[in-house]
Amino acid sequence: MSHLHRASRHQAGSVTHYVVAYENVDAWIQAAAADFVRVGVASFLRRGAFHVVLPGGSTPRKVLGKLSPEFVPPDLLASGIAPSEPAPSDPVQSELAQPGIAPSGPEPSGTRERGEERASLFESWLRATHVYFGDERGVPPTDADSNYRMVEEAWLSHSPIPADQVHRIEGELDLVEAADRYNEVVARLLGPSAVESDPRTVPESDSSPADLPRAFDLVALGIGPDGHTASLIPGTPLDYIAEPWVGVGPAPMSPAQVRRVTLTPAALATTRATRFWVSGDGKAEVVHAAVTGTGMQTIIPEVVRRGGEAVWVIDGAAGARLDGNLDDEKLDGLLDT
Repeated sequence: MSHLHRASRHQAGSVTHYVVAYENVDAWIQAAAADFVRVGVASFLRRGAFHVVLPGGSTPRKVLGKLSPEFVPPDLLASGIAPSEPAPSDPVQSELAQPGIAPSGPEPSGTRERGEERASLFESWLRATHVYFGDERGVPPTDADSNYRMVEEAWLSHSPIPADQVHRIEGELDLVEAADRYNEVVARLLGPSAVESDPRTVPESDSSPADLPRAFDLVALGIGPDGHTASLIPGTPLDYIAEPWVGVGPAPMSPAQVRRVTLTPAALATTRATRFWVSGDGKAEVVHAAVTGTGMQTIIPEVVRRGGEAVWVIDGAAGARLDGNLDDEKLDGLLDT
Protein backbone atom coordinates (compact mmCIF):
# COMPACT_ATOMS: atom_id res chain seq x y z
CA MET A 1 0.00 0.00 0.00
CA SER A 2 1.81 3.01 -1.29
CA HIS A 3 2.88 5.54 1.34
CA LEU A 4 0.49 4.16 3.99
CA HIS A 5 2.21 4.50 7.37
CA ARG A 6 -0.35 2.79 9.62
CA ALA A 7 -4.08 2.23 9.95
CA SER A 8 -6.09 1.71 13.12
CA ARG A 9 -9.59 1.41 14.50
CA HIS A 10 -10.64 2.89 17.84
CA GLN A 11 -13.84 2.99 19.86
CA ALA A 12 -14.66 6.14 21.85
CA GLY A 13 -18.07 5.77 23.43
CA SER A 14 -20.54 4.79 20.72
CA VAL A 15 -18.42 6.24 17.89
CA THR A 16 -15.99 4.18 15.82
CA HIS A 17 -12.94 6.07 14.58
CA TYR A 18 -10.91 4.79 11.64
CA VAL A 19 -7.48 6.38 11.30
CA VAL A 20 -5.39 6.14 8.16
CA ALA A 21 -1.98 7.76 8.53
CA TYR A 22 0.35 8.38 5.61
CA GLU A 23 4.11 8.51 5.88
CA ASN A 24 4.53 12.07 4.62
CA VAL A 25 2.52 15.21 4.01
CA ASP A 26 2.43 14.85 0.23
CA ALA A 27 0.98 11.32 0.45
CA TRP A 28 -1.55 12.46 3.04
CA ILE A 29 -2.74 15.40 0.90
CA GLN A 30 -3.11 13.16 -2.15
CA ALA A 31 -5.05 10.54 -0.18
CA ALA A 32 -7.40 13.13 1.31
CA ALA A 33 -8.04 14.66 -2.13
CA ALA A 34 -8.70 11.26 -3.70
CA ASP A 35 -11.12 10.34 -0.93
CA PHE A 36 -12.94 13.68 -1.27
CA VAL A 37 -13.47 13.05 -4.99
CA ARG A 38 -14.64 9.47 -4.39
CA VAL A 39 -17.17 10.46 -1.72
CA GLY A 40 -18.36 13.42 -3.78
CA VAL A 41 -18.84 11.56 -7.05
CA ALA A 42 -20.54 8.62 -5.28
CA SER A 43 -22.96 11.03 -3.58
CA PHE A 44 -23.72 12.70 -6.90
CA LEU A 45 -24.44 9.38 -8.58
CA ARG A 46 -26.71 8.24 -5.75
CA ARG A 47 -28.65 11.42 -5.10
CA GLY A 48 -27.97 13.82 -7.97
CA ALA A 49 -26.13 16.34 -5.79
CA PHE A 50 -23.25 16.67 -3.33
CA HIS A 51 -23.65 18.81 -0.20
CA VAL A 52 -20.33 19.30 1.59
CA VAL A 53 -19.23 21.26 4.66
CA LEU A 54 -15.65 22.52 4.47
CA PRO A 55 -13.33 23.42 7.33
CA GLY A 56 -11.27 26.57 7.62
CA GLY A 57 -7.56 27.06 8.17
CA SER A 58 -4.60 26.12 5.99
CA THR A 59 -5.22 22.36 5.80
CA PRO A 60 -8.16 22.35 3.35
CA ARG A 61 -6.26 24.69 1.03
CA LYS A 62 -3.73 21.90 0.47
CA VAL A 63 -6.39 19.25 -0.12
CA LEU A 64 -8.72 21.28 -2.32
CA GLY A 65 -5.82 22.36 -4.50
CA LYS A 66 -5.15 18.73 -5.40
CA LEU A 67 -8.64 17.72 -6.60
CA SER A 68 -8.40 16.12 -10.02
CA PRO A 69 -10.50 14.04 -12.46
CA GLU A 70 -7.81 11.37 -12.21
CA PHE A 71 -9.13 10.53 -8.74
CA VAL A 72 -12.52 9.36 -10.08
CA PRO A 73 -12.40 5.62 -9.26
CA PRO A 74 -12.99 3.14 -12.09
CA ASP A 75 -15.97 1.53 -10.32
CA LEU A 76 -17.76 4.87 -10.22
CA LEU A 77 -16.67 5.75 -13.73
CA ALA A 78 -18.61 2.75 -14.99
CA SER A 79 -21.76 4.33 -13.53
CA GLY A 80 -21.01 7.81 -14.78
CA ILE A 81 -23.16 10.10 -16.91
CA ALA A 82 -22.22 12.55 -19.59
CA PRO A 83 -22.41 16.23 -18.62
CA SER A 84 -25.17 16.79 -21.19
CA GLU A 85 -27.40 14.28 -19.42
CA PRO A 86 -29.59 15.27 -16.47
CA ALA A 87 -28.47 14.36 -12.97
CA PRO A 88 -30.08 11.17 -11.67
CA SER A 89 -33.18 11.63 -9.58
CA ASP A 90 -32.97 8.25 -7.81
CA PRO A 91 -30.15 6.92 -5.65
CA VAL A 92 -27.86 4.26 -7.06
CA GLN A 93 -29.11 0.99 -5.57
CA SER A 94 -25.76 -0.53 -4.61
CA GLU A 95 -24.06 1.16 -1.66
CA LEU A 96 -20.30 1.38 -1.58
CA ALA A 97 -18.54 0.06 1.50
CA GLN A 98 -18.48 2.62 4.30
CA PRO A 99 -16.23 4.01 5.46
CA GLY A 100 -13.87 4.09 2.50
CA ILE A 101 -10.73 5.83 1.41
CA ALA A 102 -9.90 6.22 -2.24
CA PRO A 103 -6.51 5.22 -3.64
CA SER A 104 -3.58 7.25 -2.38
CA GLY A 105 -2.59 7.94 -5.98
CA PRO A 106 -4.59 8.49 -9.18
CA GLU A 107 -5.41 5.46 -11.27
CA PRO A 108 -3.89 5.37 -14.75
CA SER A 109 -6.26 6.94 -17.23
CA GLY A 110 -5.77 4.23 -19.82
CA THR A 111 -7.12 5.30 -23.17
CA ARG A 112 -7.80 8.91 -24.02
CA GLU A 113 -11.50 8.06 -24.03
CA ARG A 114 -11.20 6.88 -20.45
CA GLY A 115 -9.61 10.17 -19.48
CA GLU A 116 -12.39 12.09 -21.21
CA GLU A 117 -15.01 10.06 -19.33
CA ARG A 118 -13.29 10.91 -16.04
CA ALA A 119 -13.23 14.60 -16.92
CA SER A 120 -16.92 14.58 -17.93
CA LEU A 121 -18.07 12.87 -14.73
CA PHE A 122 -15.82 15.10 -12.63
CA GLU A 123 -17.34 18.22 -14.17
CA SER A 124 -20.90 16.91 -13.81
CA TRP A 125 -20.23 16.24 -10.13
CA LEU A 126 -18.86 19.74 -9.54
CA ARG A 127 -21.82 21.37 -11.25
CA ALA A 128 -24.09 19.54 -8.79
CA THR A 129 -21.99 20.41 -5.72
CA HIS A 130 -23.22 22.67 -2.90
CA VAL A 131 -20.54 24.12 -0.63
CA TYR A 132 -21.15 25.08 3.01
CA PHE A 133 -18.74 26.33 5.66
CA GLY A 134 -18.21 24.90 9.12
CA ASP A 135 -17.41 28.31 10.52
CA GLU A 136 -16.38 31.82 9.56
CA ARG A 137 -14.65 34.70 11.27
CA GLY A 138 -16.39 38.03 11.63
CA VAL A 139 -14.61 39.50 8.61
CA PRO A 140 -15.57 40.41 5.02
CA PRO A 141 -15.13 37.73 2.32
CA THR A 142 -12.11 39.55 0.91
CA ASP A 143 -10.24 39.55 4.23
CA ALA A 144 -7.09 37.45 4.46
CA ASP A 145 -8.57 35.64 7.49
CA SER A 146 -11.80 34.69 5.70
CA ASN A 147 -12.41 30.96 5.30
CA TYR A 148 -14.51 31.73 2.24
CA ARG A 149 -11.59 33.57 0.65
CA MET A 150 -9.30 30.60 1.29
CA VAL A 151 -11.73 28.17 -0.40
CA GLU A 152 -12.34 30.62 -3.24
CA GLU A 153 -8.63 30.91 -3.97
CA ALA A 154 -7.85 27.22 -3.54
CA TRP A 155 -10.80 25.75 -5.44
CA LEU A 156 -13.86 27.80 -6.35
CA SER A 157 -12.10 30.34 -8.58
CA HIS A 158 -11.23 27.60 -11.10
CA SER A 159 -14.18 25.28 -10.53
CA PRO A 160 -17.48 25.05 -12.48
CA ILE A 161 -19.51 25.01 -9.26
CA PRO A 162 -22.34 27.53 -9.81
CA ALA A 163 -22.00 30.64 -7.65
CA ASP A 164 -25.50 30.23 -6.20
CA GLN A 165 -24.47 26.82 -4.86
CA VAL A 166 -21.68 28.28 -2.75
CA HIS A 167 -23.34 29.06 0.58
CA ARG A 168 -20.97 31.34 2.47
CA ILE A 169 -21.43 32.72 5.95
CA GLU A 170 -21.75 36.51 5.77
CA GLY A 171 -19.05 37.39 8.26
CA GLU A 172 -19.20 41.08 7.37
CA LEU A 173 -22.63 41.38 9.03
CA ASP A 174 -23.45 41.61 12.70
CA LEU A 175 -22.70 38.04 13.74
CA VAL A 176 -26.09 37.36 15.29
CA GLU A 177 -27.73 38.45 12.05
CA ALA A 178 -25.23 36.37 10.07
CA ALA A 179 -26.05 33.32 12.20
CA ASP A 180 -29.78 33.79 11.75
CA ARG A 181 -29.38 34.12 7.99
CA TYR A 182 -27.12 31.07 7.74
CA ASN A 183 -29.49 29.01 9.86
CA GLU A 184 -32.14 29.65 7.21
CA VAL A 185 -29.72 28.47 4.50
CA VAL A 186 -28.84 25.27 6.34
CA ALA A 187 -32.48 24.60 7.25
CA ARG A 188 -33.34 24.45 3.55
CA LEU A 189 -31.25 21.26 3.43
CA LEU A 190 -31.55 19.78 6.94
CA GLY A 191 -35.04 20.96 7.83
CA PRO A 192 -36.20 23.38 10.53
CA SER A 193 -36.01 21.06 13.53
CA ALA A 194 -33.11 19.19 15.08
CA VAL A 195 -35.61 16.98 16.89
CA GLU A 196 -36.63 15.50 13.55
CA SER A 197 -33.29 15.73 11.74
CA ASP A 198 -30.47 15.41 14.28
CA PRO A 199 -29.31 11.77 14.03
CA ARG A 200 -28.09 11.89 17.62
CA THR A 201 -31.77 11.73 18.66
CA VAL A 202 -32.39 8.54 16.64
CA PRO A 203 -31.83 5.07 18.15
CA GLU A 204 -28.45 3.72 17.09
CA SER A 205 -29.98 0.70 15.34
CA ASP A 206 -31.93 3.05 13.06
CA SER A 207 -29.21 5.62 12.42
CA SER A 208 -27.49 4.36 9.27
CA PRO A 209 -26.13 7.37 7.38
CA ALA A 210 -27.55 6.05 4.12
CA ASP A 211 -31.03 6.28 5.65
CA LEU A 212 -30.84 9.95 6.60
CA PRO A 213 -33.38 11.69 4.36
CA ARG A 214 -32.01 15.19 4.98
CA ALA A 215 -28.30 15.47 5.66
CA PHE A 216 -24.99 16.76 4.41
CA ASP A 217 -23.22 14.20 2.25
CA LEU A 218 -19.83 15.00 3.76
CA VAL A 219 -18.63 17.06 6.70
CA ALA A 220 -14.89 17.64 6.55
CA LEU A 221 -13.28 18.97 9.71
CA GLY A 222 -9.95 19.71 11.31
CA ILE A 223 -9.05 19.76 14.97
CA GLY A 224 -7.12 22.29 17.02
CA PRO A 225 -4.49 21.48 19.64
CA ASP A 226 -7.04 22.55 22.27
CA GLY A 227 -9.59 20.00 21.03
CA HIS A 228 -11.84 22.40 19.11
CA THR A 229 -13.34 21.84 15.68
CA ALA A 230 -15.14 24.42 13.54
CA SER A 231 -15.52 27.13 16.23
CA LEU A 232 -16.79 24.76 18.89
CA ILE A 233 -14.53 24.79 21.95
CA PRO A 234 -14.78 22.00 24.52
CA GLY A 235 -16.27 23.28 27.75
CA THR A 236 -17.16 26.67 26.26
CA PRO A 237 -20.80 27.36 25.39
CA LEU A 238 -21.78 29.37 22.35
CA ASP A 239 -22.77 32.99 22.99
CA TYR A 240 -25.82 32.71 20.74
CA ILE A 241 -27.60 29.90 18.90
CA ALA A 242 -29.89 30.41 15.93
CA GLU A 243 -31.81 27.19 16.58
CA PRO A 244 -30.91 24.61 15.67
CA TRP A 245 -28.07 24.71 13.19
CA VAL A 246 -25.87 27.81 13.62
CA GLY A 247 -24.31 29.67 16.55
CA VAL A 248 -21.92 32.48 17.48
CA GLY A 249 -18.98 31.91 19.77
CA PRO A 250 -15.60 33.19 20.93
CA ALA A 251 -12.46 32.63 18.92
CA PRO A 252 -10.78 29.26 19.51
CA MET A 253 -7.01 28.88 19.64
CA SER A 254 -5.99 30.82 16.57
CA PRO A 255 -3.71 33.69 15.52
CA ALA A 256 -6.84 35.54 14.37
CA GLN A 257 -8.67 36.29 17.64
CA VAL A 258 -11.99 37.17 16.02
CA ARG A 259 -15.41 35.90 17.11
CA ARG A 260 -16.97 33.37 14.79
CA VAL A 261 -20.19 32.10 13.32
CA THR A 262 -20.18 28.30 13.46
CA LEU A 263 -22.34 25.33 12.66
CA THR A 264 -23.62 23.68 15.83
CA PRO A 265 -22.80 20.11 16.90
CA ALA A 266 -26.30 19.08 15.74
CA ALA A 267 -25.58 20.39 12.24
CA LEU A 268 -22.14 18.79 11.96
CA ALA A 269 -23.52 15.44 13.16
CA THR A 270 -26.26 15.43 10.51
CA THR A 271 -24.15 13.95 7.75
CA ARG A 272 -23.73 10.75 5.81
CA ALA A 273 -19.92 10.85 6.11
CA THR A 274 -17.45 12.54 8.46
CA ARG A 275 -13.79 13.13 7.67
CA PHE A 276 -11.04 14.72 9.74
CA TRP A 277 -7.99 16.13 7.95
CA VAL A 278 -5.04 16.58 10.31
CA SER A 279 -1.27 16.92 9.93
CA GLY A 280 1.76 17.74 12.05
CA ASP A 281 3.29 16.44 15.28
CA GLY A 282 1.65 19.29 17.19
CA LYS A 283 -1.67 17.44 16.74
CA ALA A 284 -0.51 13.99 17.89
CA GLU A 285 -1.82 14.36 21.46
CA VAL A 286 -5.23 15.72 20.52
CA VAL A 287 -5.74 13.10 17.77
CA HIS A 288 -4.97 10.34 20.27
CA ALA A 289 -7.40 11.86 22.80
CA ALA A 290 -10.18 12.30 20.23
CA VAL A 291 -10.14 8.80 18.78
CA THR A 292 -9.55 6.90 22.03
CA GLY A 293 -11.73 9.02 24.30
CA THR A 294 -8.91 9.34 26.83
CA GLY A 295 -6.72 12.19 27.99
CA MET A 296 -7.60 15.77 27.20
CA GLN A 297 -11.18 16.87 26.53
CA THR A 298 -12.19 17.43 22.91
CA ILE A 299 -15.41 18.51 21.21
CA ILE A 300 -15.36 15.47 18.89
CA PRO A 301 -17.95 13.37 20.80
CA GLU A 302 -20.46 16.17 20.20
CA VAL A 303 -20.03 16.46 16.44
CA VAL A 304 -20.14 12.83 15.29
CA ARG A 305 -23.50 11.06 15.07
CA ARG A 306 -24.23 8.60 17.86
CA GLY A 307 -23.29 5.06 16.91
CA GLY A 308 -21.62 6.47 13.81
CA GLU A 309 -18.20 6.39 12.23
CA ALA A 310 -15.55 8.99 11.50
CA VAL A 311 -12.54 8.56 9.25
CA TRP A 312 -9.34 10.42 10.05
CA VAL A 313 -7.02 11.00 7.09
CA ILE A 314 -3.78 12.19 8.65
CA ASP A 315 -0.03 12.20 8.24
CA GLY A 316 2.31 10.01 10.26
CA ALA A 317 3.33 12.85 12.56
CA ALA A 318 -0.26 13.50 13.65
CA GLY A 319 -0.74 9.79 14.27
CA ALA A 320 2.51 9.28 16.15
CA ARG A 321 0.79 8.19 19.38
CA LEU A 322 -1.42 5.60 17.68
CA ASP A 323 -0.43 2.00 17.00
CA GLY A 324 -1.53 0.41 13.77
CA ASN A 325 -4.04 -2.32 14.59
CA LEU A 326 -5.55 -3.08 11.19
CA ASP A 327 -3.77 -5.60 8.95
CA ASP A 328 -4.20 -5.91 5.19
CA GLU A 329 -7.26 -8.18 5.44
CA LYS A 330 -9.03 -5.90 7.89
CA LEU A 331 -8.36 -2.92 5.63
CA ASP A 332 -10.71 -4.37 3.01
CA GLY A 333 -13.63 -1.95 2.74
CA LEU A 334 -11.73 0.79 4.55
CA LEU A 335 -8.96 1.35 2.04
CA ASP A 336 -8.94 0.89 -1.70
CA THR A 337 -5.18 1.36 -1.93
